[in-house]
Amino acid sequence: FLVTTGGNVLIGQTSAVGSSIFQVTGNSTFAGDVTISKTGDASLNITSGTSNSAKINLGDSSNNDAGIIEYKNDSGGSDHMAFTVATSERMRITSAGNVGIGTTSPDSYNLGSTGKTLAINSTSASVGSLLNMETAGAKRGYLFANSSNVVLSAVATGIPLKFNTEDTTRLTI
Repeated sequence: FLVTTGGNVLIGQTSAVGSSIFQVTGNSTFAGDVTISKTGDASLNITSGTSNSAKINLGDSSNNDAGIIEYKNDSGGSDHMAFTVATSERMRITSAGNVGIGTTSPDSYNLGSTGKTLAINSTSASVGSLLNMETAGAKRGYLFANSSNVVLSAVATGIPLKFNTEDTTRLTI
């Protein structure tokens, strides 16, 4: 390691890049906690090449990447952020702002140039996908789809199911 005349600590490099006081180049392992503390805004920057990933791996001693938060840089313009749980990607946010849960390609459900997508994909056609709608922790309704049904339901007693256009109720059930 090297301590510069300006007080920067450098590991794996010979000159400071930017204004960071502590800089590490290459692979490093830290035993114990790492704390970033500052009275103003604080940040942790993880950067990679233009066609590589910047990741935070989470896990335990038997599997150090069971959970991953990954930002994939794609020089072709299709950057995305992915969230892995139990070694499988569970959610992705694309550079277009579309969100996929259970799918790695939410952009394939295209709503046009201004539309945004929330895609929920089940790995089983018979089990399907469910979007619950709750207020104050109580289930009020849901949207469910599988290979044979699409269901929109209001489930709480006394709450009607309304269909609106132009912010005006057109049908109440």
